[in-house]
Amino acid sequence: MRILYADDQSDVRSLIQLHLERTGHHVVAVANGEEALRALREHTFDVLLLDEQMPGMTGSEVWRTIRSEQNAPSPVAIAVTGYDTEEEQDRLLQLGFHTVIGKPFHWKSLDATLRSLASGKAAPPREAGANVTVLASRPTDALARVGGDAELLARMARAFLRELPGRLRDLQHAIRHEHGDVLASQAHALKGSLSLFAADGAAAICKELQQLGKSNDFARAAVSFAALEQTIAELQPNLRRYAAYKRTSGPGTPAHPKTKPRSPGSNRK
Repeated sequence: MRILYADDQSDVRSLIQLHLERTGHHVVAVANGEEALRALREHTFDVLLLDEQMPGMTGSEVWRTIRSEQNAPSPVAIAVTGYDTEEEQDRLLQLGFHTVIGKPFHWKSLDATLRSLASGKAAPPREAGANVTVLASRPTDALARVGGDAELLARMARAFLRELPGRLRDLQHAIRHEHGDVLASQAHALKGSLSLFAADGAAAICKELQQLGKSNDFARAAVSFAALEQTIAELQPNLRRYAAYKRTSGPGTPAHPKTKPRSPGSNRK
């Protein structure tokens, strides 16, 4: 199928695009709602995967705009959301999306949804706990999740570590200056990136910060941010080991670091 995937998180976008292409789909991946609209006006797609939390133009705003412009039948539209609650699902379905999936993705759930929609059937029921981390905790599993591409895993880890100080500064600034919407948005984005590395403890704290930003509870947010900094500090040695992965043999052969990293996941104490 021809799939348009819109998501502002570059690491998540790259990994999902890789998986979809390796399962036989043709994918155009874009970074925001404006790019999604441009692609939709220039090309034909079978399925739209639209992230609802994109800054600027959300996925639902893209979908509303393209439905109002198209005379031909609209493609199948799937809303992607990190606010994976029943209320959010109902809201998005009422806006005309064919189904809703949560972030981070579970491969089997995503693939089953696409197969069902391609065959004209209703999307399969969601399984309890279906939305688990994209990368499993063991490094060998992490490599398997990216098709054994050690260079991709290393590139994702290097990008994350490079952007991390600025993302933490943005969170701290939002708390200090009591910008609830900014705090919620930044925490949501960081949560998605952490989930790629199965950093469940840190991702859970980001989820707290996301909710605290929405409720403008900055006193509690300051406490949670301090816990986040500590948890991420514990993750960084393993993330640096991921970043050091290198290909040592022929194309497609995963390499392993000299020192085998432990699970990057960390439980909040």
